[in-house]
Amino acid sequence: KLQFGGNYLYTSVAADNPDKEYWCVDIAKYLQEEIALCKINIEGGEYALLQYMMPLMKNIKHLQVQFHLVEGWRCEQLYKSLADDLSLTDKLTWQFPFVWESWERIC
Repeated sequence: KLQFGGNYLYTSVAADNPDKEYWCVDIAKYLQEEIALCKINIEGGEYALLQYMMPLMKNIKHLQVQFHLVEGWRCEQLYKSLADDLSLTDKLTWQFPFVWESWERIC
């Protein structure tokens, strides 16, 4: 279970008032076969999820992710670390910084 907070428009692990708890599943079992597209937009949770997924990404052909700027977090540093790791096996095909971006597997 993970704790989330937020108003009626969003739910986030980064919210100040984590007043909701949800069961989550381990994505690793879904990454055992080829995935054509993985799209991630999870309101700040993308940093931890992608760090966890990094060794499992060999089967993802295309990754689209929205990185969020979260107040009080070092989002630029978190992003740079993930982008450096991704660039070893993927190429950035397009980017609107901290809006949306797309990565394509090259090896």
